[in-house]
Amino acid sequence: MRRTSVVGRGVVGFVVGLAALAGLASRSRGEEAPAKPPAAPAKAAATFPEAWRGHWKGPSRVVGPAGTTMTFTMELVIEPTETAGRWTWTVIYDGAAGRQVRPYHLVAVDAAKGAWKVDEGNGIEIVHQVLDGTLFAQFAVGGARITTRERLEGAGTPDERLEVEMMTTRDGDAAASGGGGTIPTVQSWPPRSLQTATLRR
Repeated sequence: MRRTSVVGRGVVGFVVGLAALAGLASRSRGEEAPAKPPAAPAKAAATFPEAWRGHWKGPSRVVGPAGTTMTFTMELVIEPTETAGRWTWTVIYDGAAGRQVRPYHLVAVDAAKGAWKVDEGNGIEIVHQVLDGTLFAQFAVGGARITTRERLEGAGTPDERLEVEMMTTRDGDAAASGGGGTIPTVQSWPPRSLQTATLRR
């Protein structure tokens, strides 16, 4: 957001003050103050997933703990379906292993509270939550724990994009500490891999 300088604020304040004094002077002479023009209706704020609608595509990479890197193209297709509260959430990976199309669906659980789920169509449903404009999920499968994060950045600007992150840890890597006296035992998991992508329409 562009900041108004101190000088700018001073000039604006001075002009507003003069306008207010002029209005008081007019009313003191028995003149009616000019009617204010009607305020323009406020535009509805863009909401999830409406603002995310479209076919997104861009580079993605996976980085391992030893610095190993794998790159490929990622696509995400988000479109409403004929069923209210149900959207396509088609994830596409295209790289050395070939093209993989995953025709999932995004389903509203309680849209007003930001609660959604991704239905993979095979009995698996991953719960998601929108927090501060970011879509989060966390799930475990095959001894791996996966945390995902998707966020729309630069909405309405030429730099509009979806930033995607997927971090993976493994149950077997857990380290425990604490546990003495009144100190609770704490487990922690080092990340095993991080997948990132920047997608544009």
